[in-house]
Amino acid sequence: GVDAGVNASTGRIDQKHRESENDQTEPNGSGRNSPAGSSGRTSPVVTDRSEASLPGGTAGGPVRWSSYVWRRGSVPIRWGQEVKQAIGEADIYIASENPYQGTGRYFSRLARQYRPGDVTGEEGLPVTCVNLLRCAPGKPELLLSEHFHEAVRGVRKRSGLSAITVLNFDWHANIKSLGEAKTVEGLWTALRSYLVDAGVSHGVCEAGSDPTGSDPTGSDPTGS
Repeated sequence: GVDAGVNASTGRIDQKHRESENDQTEPNGSGRNSPAGSSGRTSPVVTDRSEASLPGGTAGGPVRWSSYVWRRGSVPIRWGQEVKQAIGEADIYIASENPYQGTGRYFSRLARQYRPGDVTGEEGLPVTCVNLLRCAPGKPELLLSEHFHEAVRGVRKRSGLSAITVLNFDWHANIKSLGEAKTVEGLWTALRSYLVDAGVSHGVCEAGSDPTGSDPTGSDPTGS
């Protein structure tokens, strides 16, 4: 809950990645420019405009903000789907040559984009990959899930990428057994410790300026 007297607001910034829009490489997953297919980014933003937000602050003055980044997309390896019959699930296949080509570049790009400015390139960027694929034996997506874990194990050996983790959360199985509301609650419960460990970006901006820190007229972003 929010304490009485706190003037907090929430918002969301959605972005579609340009590489994904132009990438027609087959198989699916990572392509020439190594983005994940259908890749996008969502940044929930919370602002606090209350007078108690800052020492000596006044209403309409500097605003505290905090945010973190969600990215969505297909598994960043080279894979595809083949429909063999009109009814039933499509078969999933993994590229026979260099299936993990581009996976390292994908995570390296994340490190360059989101690593805080006050850490060195040797330090790990905390990235939690939430695997929503079906993970039960006999399901076509299990093959893709297993290769995703294998690809990440290889990426972890790179400098600055050792803090990548994969969390399995079989969305469809949970929806079937628990219903949507309990599944969403279960997802947040599973992610709670990861979010606490990773932390959030936070800072101060003047009312009306860009809370992401790109406005030089008073923004002072800090955090991780």
